[in-house]
Amino acid sequence: ICVQMSIYSVSSYLFCFFTQVSHLQEECFIEGDKIEKLSFAKRQVSTSMDFAADSAFWGHISGGLNTQAIHHCFPSVSAMHLRALYPRFRKVC
Repeated sequence: ICVQMSIYSVSSYLFCFFTQVSHLQEECFIEGDKIEKLSFAKRQVSTSMDFAADSAFWGHISGGLNTQAIHHCFPSVSAMHLRALYPRFRKVC
């Protein structure tokens, strides 16, 4: 049980770290009157930050949390497909 709890603890820490890195950046905070004018998709892209989106390593370590913007626009798409979709997503955004 100790090994299992260690795995849960490390996974929880990594999940919290990667979600906060992707959202708690100065660039992700938009003033209330400006954000209300944005469409759903633009709001999702504006309030999340991606990092190393083309990296298989960071995709695996973060559980796909390195591609937050596309995940928020298409939440039902599996994280394993986001890296392949990302170049087309960036062309649009």
